[in-house]
Amino acid sequence: ARSLDGSSAPVAAAIALWSLRLPETLPDDGRQPLHLRQVWIATMAIVRSRAALLYTLASVAIFAAFSSYLASSERVVDEVFHRKSWFPFIFGGIAILMGTGSMSVGRNVERIGLGRLIRWSLVAYTGAAIAMYAVSLSAGGHPSFWPFILLLALVLVGHNVLFPNLNAAAMVPVGHVAGTAAAVYATVTTAAGALVGSWLDRIFDGTVNPFSLAFGVAGVVALGMVLALRLPRAGEVR
Repeated sequence: ARSLDGSSAPVAAAIALWSLRLPETLPDDGRQPLHLRQVWIATMAIVRSRAALLYTLASVAIFAAFSSYLASSERVVDEVFHRKSWFPFIFGGIAILMGTGSMSVGRNVERIGLGRLIRWSLVAYTGAAIAMYAVSLSAGGHPSFWPFILLLALVLVGHNVLFPNLNAAAMVPVGHVAGTAAAVYATVTTAAGALVGSWLDRIFDGTVNPFSLAFGVAGVVALGMVLALRLPRAGEVR
């Protein structure tokens, strides 16, 4: 989980080459040329849209915390909880829960409403993340295994519900350049997440305090961004 091995590069290259065989689904008049000017147009469309920008920033926060999980989870299980042999089962079990939660919510997103789903999920995510940090802090960074793992699983299920829906919400205001905007969105969130995840891995201190704090901060920041969308701008009347 901490790094990609050499075998991943050929697999990625093979997938990239195979994707060239996929046909373009847009009609000719709906296609956008692939050049830097179009990327700039899509980037500025996100920046100028209050909703697109705030949802993107919320996504950056959430994905950055998730990257810390990818970077540090093996060390946490091994060096903090001394259960190295359990790591594949813990990682796989949480992944199954994440997938199950995402599919369950995906079937009901239209009934719940995208904005409401994001707000509710962020409240639950942030609450579980703060509880996880409190449990860690109260135990000096070495909490009991099962309470911590159960809270971590709740946070990660919340991540898997939030991230695709934040993506969808960010693209709604920029539908006219959605394809290129989605690429910009993915690049920004992945790059920021990788940088933060790498940094958190480097400051690992043998406890789960930095790891837990990252999720708590991410939840508070993302929730603040999303709730800010419900506040009127200067001059607006609601």
